[in-house]
Amino acid sequence: EKVIEGKRSFIIDISNLGLPYVPKQVMDSIYLHELDADHNILDEIEGSIGRMAGLKVLSLSWNRIEGPLPKGMWDLNSLRTLNLDHNQLDEIPDDFCLLTALTKLRLDSNNIDEMPESMHVRTNLKTLALDRNNLQDLPLKWRSMIRLTTLTLSRNDFELVPECVWSMAYLRILHVHFNSIPSIAPEIVQLAKLTELNYSANFLVEIPGYIKHLKHLTKFDISKNEIPELCPEIGQLTELVHLALSKNLLTFLPETLSNCILLQKLQLNTNKLSFLPQDITQLTALKVLDLRDNGFTA
Repeated sequence: EKVIEGKRSFIIDISNLGLPYVPKQVMDSIYLHELDADHNILDEIEGSIGRMAGLKVLSLSWNRIEGPLPKGMWDLNSLRTLNLDHNQLDEIPDDFCLLTALTKLRLDSNNIDEMPESMHVRTNLKTLALDRNNLQDLPLKWRSMIRLTTLTLSRNDFELVPECVWSMAYLRILHVHFNSIPSIAPEIVQLAKLTELNYSANFLVEIPGYIKHLKHLTKFDISKNEIPELCPEIGQLTELVHLALSKNLLTFLPETLSNCILLQKLQLNTNKLSFLPQDITQLTALKVLDLRDNGFTA
């Protein structure tokens, strides 16, 4: 009844119903603007989905979709948001570039080991989530995807941040945590608009001084690495609100850290600290200071 009454609705929610397919009544909803079919047991997308020409948001997260994706999908010329995360996709077709209105794409938590070069023509894309796949690199031609503001690449097989990323000058959020990246490359300074940067759980052994050029960072996570000390330039990141340094090898903190007067959360747990700089008392905005599992004595 819910589906039938929604035939001429702008939004239909059929999530969490254990459905093996999208009902015909839904597929025939030509006035549909948003379809949420998350958390079902769909193993494919029917080609007739292309009939929903007015669809702007399609969410198919947490299903069992393996592909191949049907040709009908590329007729969704109004689609702005597509969520295909937490499925079993192992191949992304070149035809993705035909979704000309797309601004947000979630493909995280699949089995993808390569992304199509043709997606570089998707210059309207602003948010792209590729976490938890098997990626080792991204196509160099993606350098033209300059409108991206959020790119998440965590839990893949990257040994370096893909070269194309350094040309995405409007990025605000970059996540590359849980990879095998040994250093923060000098090219990071080209991403001067970054507000959130996550390099946690890689193989970092230092924080380079040129990090000072990321002056708009509000959240910086470099926890779970092998960093023995912080560069004094960290104190030039004066817009920091959250700094995560837990599970490193830190033995001391630079006095310049006291310049980060907007800090509200400072995570220092599980290091080798035995004292704190006296000037840390100047961080009057601090709400959370985690010092567990260090070398402090009474």
